[in-house]
Amino acid sequence: METMTNLHISQHALEQWLYQMVNSKIEVFAPVHDGEKTDFRLLAFGDKVADDYVQTTQSAKRFAFPKAEKLFSYRKEGKDVTLQERDLNDFPEIVLWKVRPCDAAGFAPLTGIFNWDYKDNIYNARRDKITLVSFSCTRCDEYCFCTSVHGGPGNTEGSDIQVTELPDRSALVEILTPKGKSLIVRFVQETTPADGIDKETYLASVPVRFKLEQLREKLEAAFKKSAEAPYRMADAMSELLPAFTQLLLHCNKNVITDAVIAAEEAVSCIRAARLNVEINAKYVKDEFYAREMKDSYLTWENAISAIDAVLTYQVKL
Repeated sequence: METMTNLHISQHALEQWLYQMVNSKIEVFAPVHDGEKTDFRLLAFGDKVADDYVQTTQSAKRFAFPKAEKLFSYRKEGKDVTLQERDLNDFPEIVLWKVRPCDAAGFAPLTGIFNWDYKDNIYNARRDKITLVSFSCTRCDEYCFCTSVHGGPGNTEGSDIQVTELPDRSALVEILTPKGKSLIVRFVQETTPADGIDKETYLASVPVRFKLEQLREKLEAAFKKSAEAPYRMADAMSELLPAFTQLLLHCNKNVITDAVIAAEEAVSCIRAARLNVEINAKYVKDEFYAREMKDSYLTWENAISAIDAVLTYQVKL
């Protein structure tokens, strides 16, 4: 990512920047120690931001994609139902402070997923209100592998601002986006141009632990193998269909109920597995495999349709 401006600020200016944000209307989340864990927490006055950690317990991406959220509300009055869509203007302004570069880089593919075949307005509205202030890594551990996936301890991809702490506790500040520039203008007063500061000198040395090309080959093989499960399942259901039909027609009620439940679960599994295969197939660059999968999709759909037909007939009985 191209840097808009490089600044050099003192330790005091860095502390005041955070202090002023915490005391504004912005919600500032930063890594805080909680026993043996370090995780993002909403900062209040007096909270100490963790400094001796490599990575947080949970990813910062959860602020853009929470585990649960309100999508809409409704009101029922008699037979009338009124649907109220989520207000896209009610998301708070959030600053994620001291995000690691690898975590910040993860926001780009996440945003891509939510804008893949349609634009998810709720995700985009929330993401637009989040400013990422990453801190480059001056230390790493044996689990770090950013350099193996075209990243690095000073990678700026996904960040609005990146801070590199220097040995004298001052900091190099890279302003990377207009959103980042706006934050600096609002909260940072004491700055000087960052002339002559070699950022790479202060970064952790992360060894390359594997070759990405080899990983791609293994993933492609795994994606292809994932197609075997729904294929076998659909094929088995097709073979069992005559016996299944006879079971529905002639067995007692309890057996029929169990059979129907099993069949419905099988259909759900086939559909879920097919969706997984379709997603994985996007990453397999093999035209023959793609054509073969289209035939497999037809086989699965035929099996599902046949099972659905028998279940429908049984319900009518």
